[in-house]
Amino acid sequence: MLLAGCGGKGDSSPAPTGFKVETLDGRVTLTWDAVAGVEYWAFYAAADGVTPNNWTQLSGGRAVVNVTSPYVVTGLVNGTKYSFSLNGRVGGGPGGPGVAAVSATPRLAGGAWAAGATLAGAELNAVTSSALTVAYVAVGNGGAVQSSVDGLTWVARASGTTADLYSVATNGTLTVAVGKAGAALNSANSGETWASANSTATQDLRTVVFGGTTFIAAGAGGVVLGSADGVTWTTRASGVTTDILGGAYVNSTYVLVGAGGTVLTSIDGVTWNNRTIAGAGNLNGAAYGAAQYIVVGDNGAAYTSADGITFTAATTGVTQKLNSVFTGSQLIAVGEAGTILNSTDGKTWAKVSAGVSTSLTGITARNAVYVIVGRGGVNLTSK
Repeated sequence: MLLAGCGGKGDSSPAPTGFKVETLDGRVTLTWDAVAGVEYWAFYAAADGVTPNNWTQLSGGRAVVNVTSPYVVTGLVNGTKYSFSLNGRVGGGPGGPGVAAVSATPRLAGGAWAAGATLAGAELNAVTSSALTVAYVAVGNGGAVQSSVDGLTWVARASGTTADLYSVATNGTLTVAVGKAGAALNSANSGETWASANSTATQDLRTVVFGGTTFIAAGAGGVVLGSADGVTWTTRASGVTTDILGGAYVNSTYVLVGAGGTVLTSIDGVTWNNRTIAGAGNLNGAAYGAAQYIVVGDNGAAYTSADGITFTAATTGVTQKLNSVFTGSQLIAVGEAGTILNSTDGKTWAKVSAGVSTSLTGITARNAVYVIVGRGGVNLTSK
């Protein structure tokens, strides 16, 4: 058992100053005025009033040794109230007095959005994320590429093309973008530099996704291409001639959606099954959340399916075109006129204020931080 006052040689340290707790999705971030040479211990519990002395007696009490500011406490339950404290010691001495406990309740991200600086001239169509240092890459019209470490500060990159880029995906090492008239690019350094690839297609490629070991690109006239390396592409028979407008790799399944309610699914990216939703309009995005597939489209349309075969209409409460949907800690769909919708079950949706009225085209998330991009260089974050 850890004891707050343990230690032999060395000294205790005064209570840390500047202690703050930032509430996030399933976690919090602790910050304080760190002093050189001081070893800090963090204490927390699912109860009010945690201290370095009582944490073992409180529900969910934990102590974490040798923490540095900022320190992220993960694995917390959204909607549960926690309290946090901190103390310090020098040279392995006994723990000093703790700061007054600060309480916080983690909550789902996606309820409040902050706008980043407008990216001049960037008419963005899509964004992807990975665990790489450069976590976010967005693409858009005229060959526009923007990359970001944190989703807040973006850097314009030269793509080497003026073709409109409609979609972007990554396998964690290679980033691939596709676009107008079969344009295909790849980047081995998180979007900083790009090389052209021969997609073998002349049709507009509206979406690219990565799953398993394969990139799948698809677009106008039902064209579908596969590539293991983002360089060499092979045409795959989709079985449809309708335009494919969006897609995702979810629940170990490739899902492509498009005009006239088109829904194509594949386990291997080679053989495709047609799950077209009769009477549906254009579908633009797909995701998997709350143990079901979700597709979204024009006129505020959303459909859910437990098996990826039979889809049932959901009510979103909006009529704006929905361009994309993503699953993190909850489902979030984005669309025209600044539309953002949240849902925990895919069936009931709530509209959230975006603070902007421009078209929102793409959404992704990393470590429960959502990033949205759109027309006019709009970019939004929620955490």
